[in-house]
Amino acid sequence: ETIWDGFCIDILKEMAAKFNFKYVIKESDDKLWGAPEDDGRWNGIVGEVVRGNNAFGVGPFTITSIRETVIDFTKPYTEEGIGILTRRPDNESTKMFKMFTPFAPVVWSCIVIGVAVVGVLLYLVNRASPYSDHKLYPETPRMTLKESLWVVYGSYMEQGGEPHPRSISGRLILGFWWLFTILMASTYTANLAAFLTVTIAEKPINSLTELSQQDGIKPLAKYGSNLYTLFKVSTKFVLIKMPVF
Repeated sequence: ETIWDGFCIDILKEMAAKFNFKYVIKESDDKLWGAPEDDGRWNGIVGEVVRGNNAFGVGPFTITSIRETVIDFTKPYTEEGIGILTRRPDNESTKMFKMFTPFAPVVWSCIVIGVAVVGVLLYLVNRASPYSDHKLYPETPRMTLKESLWVVYGSYMEQGGEPHPRSISGRLILGFWWLFTILMASTYTANLAAFLTVTIAEKPINSLTELSQQDGIKPLAKYGSNLYTLFKVSTKFVLIKMPVF
């Protein structure tokens, strides 16, 4: 035996108790709410009420002007909106290059250029400074360009590097580069945590106009529902372009 419950059934029970009548709940034969057919007849619960097969219908009916031409409604007790249900885009957090998303490509390009520029600058300053190791101690090997680039790159990766410059000018350059590295690392860590914890999916469809102007997503409406009737009889430009399945 089918057990019926819910808000509408509770209202029906209260009405039966107040007005002292008995009822038998019968589901519509076609299991539809009610929409006009091409020949003018109504299907679903609305059709059974119109033809007198049932005294009245109970359920979360949508009040429409078309249905009001054949049946009467009670006072509305709730409001409901209509949304477009689409497939959720693939989660990009599983992709290999997700770790690069906190920064835009132009930022990554600037970082690479910055490593090269600071490395070359550190090499030139160390070469020209009178306080560098190879000038104070001739037996000390000169800091090469490769070593300068390695020190700058290692500093940015927060791993350090050898050898460090001994001149004040070289240390100032490397010190400011360390400050820049700390700021960039903090920004990257915060943005990466946000990207991994909060996924904002881009909506492929935002309105009925967009839905009617594309061919990739085919709209579906349940047969006999209010939305089906709306798409079928509407004369609005947006809706008549939209196929109904």
